[in-house]
Amino acid sequence: MCICGWPRLITLIDRGSIRSPPSSLLAALKSLTNMGVSSDSHVVQSIENQLLWNIRKVSFPILLSILLYHIKHQNSDMEKKASL
Repeated sequence: MCICGWPRLITLIDRGSIRSPPSSLLAALKSLTNMGVSSDSHVVQSIENQLLWNIRKVSFPILLSILLYHIKHQNSDMEKKASL
C-alpha cells in the first residue's frame, strides 16, 4: 500500500478542504482506527467534527452506523461529550 499521498490527505482534512458525504467520513474514521491512529489526533477529531456538523443530512441507516461506531469507540473527549 502506497502512502505517498498521506501527508497531503491529512493536510486537506485538517484544513476542512475535503467535503465528503457522512458515509465516507465514517469509512475514513473506521480506516484510521484500524490503522491505529489515536482518537485524540487532530485528523480524527477533524473528521468527527465534520460528521457532527453533517449528521442532520444523513439517512437513518447511516445514522445508525454512525451511532454504532460511536458507541464502540468512545475514546476522545469529543466522543465522550457527545454521549452525555
